[in-house]
Amino acid sequence: MYENLTSSENDFWSIALSNGTYGADYAALEAASETGVNVSVTTGQLDGAFTHVCSARPSDSTQLCPLIATDPPSTAPCFPGWAEVILESGERVQLRDLKTGDHVLCLSASNGNSLAYCDMKTFINVQHNKTSPFVELHYTDKDGNASVLTSTPDHFIFRAGEDVDVSNASTTKPAGDFIFAEDFVVGDRLVRYDDAGFVYTVAITSITETTYNEFYSPVTNDGSTLFVDDVFASSFAFLASAEALRKLNAPIWQNDDARFSVPTPGSDFPVGLHPFVAERARLIVQANVSDKTIDFGGLLGYIGQKLAQGHIFSEQEMLDLIPTYIS
Repeated sequence: MYENLTSSENDFWSIALSNGTYGADYAALEAASETGVNVSVTTGQLDGAFTHVCSARPSDSTQLCPLIATDPPSTAPCFPGWAEVILESGERVQLRDLKTGDHVLCLSASNGNSLAYCDMKTFINVQHNKTSPFVELHYTDKDGNASVLTSTPDHFIFRAGEDVDVSNASTTKPAGDFIFAEDFVVGDRLVRYDDAGFVYTVAITSITETTYNEFYSPVTNDGSTLFVDDVFASSFAFLASAEALRKLNAPIWQNDDARFSVPTPGSDFPVGLHPFVAERARLIVQANVSDKTIDFGGLLGYIGQKLAQGHIFSEQEMLDLIPTYIS
């Protein structure tokens, strides 16, 4: 039996809401056990509107109804389908054509963050026809050519903390950190790959915004980084830390995507979030709307220890682990 149902449009829109924000990463809306409520909330973290539609919920239940994000302007952390990566063969391929099992240019964590080729494991998110805003980070390369990196606002791009000149012929990651694309300012440095086999830094000269309706977020294994349109970036986005996301998503970069038995391009992937990522997010949101505490420090610490020991997480193991750090 479901209670608190109403067929009155006036009653529907007059239901009192409470807004709970949980840290900088998640926001949740509740309607005091009422149902049939459609509400948009703008979060400080993402600067975007999100809609949670719930048709019915048992009275006073903590059961989480299916979450639906309606036209979220900043929940698709990705790159455009036409953006290119470099394969071990030297070929440049667009993300829509990038296949599971391909070897992609990256900075390998197991090799001292040096240039190497990481295994392409899966895509976190794939959209073939859904509009999303993008940030365009403009710069000039070493040859004086105008270039640009295009990314959704909340994708992690590496900001170099030091100048790396072409003459250094560096092949390792410089000092710096991953920040959201939307947080870059003119003058910040990007790390760019040169076909001669080294990296150097370039300064952002201008920042613009645009929209695209096809985008992909590829995940690599060794450090979960890659060069997109020659610029160094993370596979991850959205939360406060690229490394935290890498730990929480360990099953999808440690293992091959079991949904496919042959190398599969992004254009053939199912639309939407990877099932593991969607379920992991649901567990965390469920805890938040139930006023429970998530010991992220303990959880991430444990995952980090296990990864250091060479442990390989399955998707189910990680999904079973997360609730043990919720109280």
